[in-house]
Amino acid sequence: GGGGGGAPFAARLALGHATDLLAFCVRQHTYRMKYFVLRNNIVARVLRLLRYRDKFLKLAAVRFIRACVGIKDDFYNRYLVKNNLLAPVLDMFKDQKQQDTLINSTIIEMVEFIRSENIKILIENIHEKYEGAFHDVTYVTVFTDLKLKYDQNRDFSENKGKIQDDQNKGTASSTKRRKYLESQQEESYFDASDDEEESGSKGSGGT
Repeated sequence: GGGGGGAPFAARLALGHATDLLAFCVRQHTYRMKYFVLRNNIVARVLRLLRYRDKFLKLAAVRFIRACVGIKDDFYNRYLVKNNLLAPVLDMFKDQKQQDTLINSTIIEMVEFIRSENIKILIENIHEKYEGAFHDVTYVTVFTDLKLKYDQNRDFSENKGKIQDDQNKGTASSTKRRKYLESQQEESYFDASDDEEESGSKGSGGT
């Protein structure tokens, strides 16, 4: 539905329970649920609950996304990023970010989980799409901490690349040096052989 005004309360309540059941299945039946979620576009359909006025439906939708994030499965993470499915949740938070509500607390806890577990693809997605959007959220430090984690990951990745380059250069240099030493050893061997032959021929000539 749209704003949810037309649906009877009992139907909306059933939607909330069904969404919580889906979240439970995501956590408990990870393998089978992945393909069910993908084939049936479940995440996008659950996110439609954010259009309802009922807070319990919004909360159910956020809990479902939290369940998808919570199993730390690359499948879900890539799916969420590819289809921009964190955006409706974070946009809702952005619109009411100064309100210390249960919904906001649930979103903050999810972002903190992403940060603390260092789910890099989601950290990058949130930071790059919402950089600066949450600077004025001062009652929690989670978004500042998320930016710090993003910077740490980026620095680590850059340093890792440099280390790899140095290792490759070192390997190339050591290979070059080894070949040089081998060639020097060969030259020394042949020089010694030539000297032996020369001294041998002199000795036989003098006899």
